[in-house]
Amino acid sequence: MAGWMRVAGVALDPDMGGVTAALVETDGVEFRTLAAPMHRAFDAPERAELARGGEASAEAVETAAAEVLARLPRAELLGFHASPPDWGGRGQVIGSGQVLAEVTGLPVVWDFASADLQLGGLGTPLAAFFHHARMRGHAGPVAVLELGAWASLTWVDPAIPAPEHGTRAFVCGPGCATEGVGQADAAALERFVAHPFFRRIPPRDFADAPVVDLAGLSDADAAATRLAACAAGVVLGVDHFPRSPALLKVSACPPGLMAALRAGCGCAVIEEPPSHAEAIAYLAARVARGLPTTAPGTTGVPAPVGGGTLSQPGGAIRTPSRHKRID
Repeated sequence: MAGWMRVAGVALDPDMGGVTAALVETDGVEFRTLAAPMHRAFDAPERAELARGGEASAEAVETAAAEVLARLPRAELLGFHASPPDWGGRGQVIGSGQVLAEVTGLPVVWDFASADLQLGGLGTPLAAFFHHARMRGHAGPVAVLELGAWASLTWVDPAIPAPEHGTRAFVCGPGCATEGVGQADAAALERFVAHPFFRRIPPRDFADAPVVDLAGLSDADAAATRLAACAAGVVLGVDHFPRSPALLKVSACPPGLMAALRAGCGCAVIEEPPSHAEAIAYLAARVARGLPTTAPGTTGVPAPVGGGTLSQPGGAIRTPSRHKRID
């Protein structure tokens, strides 16, 4: 594949409430959005299937992905990523790109973490190179915060052309998706920030990240403490950037967390719409072009590597289960 191409990306929402798809045009280096992201929520039976796991959850995700993709203009290539938000295992994905290739008749890039893992990387975070592409034109370094069960930070220097040299990415601590309405527990937070994880030089594994102790707290105080812990992890993470960013971008951020970040990060903090589906489309194009998608500064892999499996229509569908785990 050469030149610019139309690539659709579909990704499982961080809260597992549905899937989102987007269409971009890209050459694997630059990109532009062609269609606004479209969302397809899971209904109650599908949520029950996701909770059961295994083949049922894979089919629920594959069906939703196929339906939302059918609402987009026709693409030449698809990217597919459905990773559980609790990151229960490295490289864990739900559903098969081969199934989507059969349903859509298009090549599908998926399973983005396996090559990185096999070469000794952590497999996450995955979107750093996409953030590098979309931050071109910014003056000075920019940071991006992605929130899920865990929070990850990406640092981008747009002045460095190659993303393998101009990015850093790492897990900075637990995520937070809800507002804290109680009183944060100072003792729990003091124990949390004293954990050696926060002084460890990134990249860092989410498996080593501390979880704030909420034992004995009311629901309201636990929510406030969880939010404060998320903010503390981000603020401590910013200290590991090569240069201080002028701007931090974050999506789906509770107001209390936004206020805490503005107070503690020492830079401007703005909210922006989520871009998970666009990131997957962009990474799919890079895989198809043989370009790297992760690097030592993003996952700790020894050298830049292009992750992802490219499935073509007419290939064998893995059986008996489509729920894949890479250990």
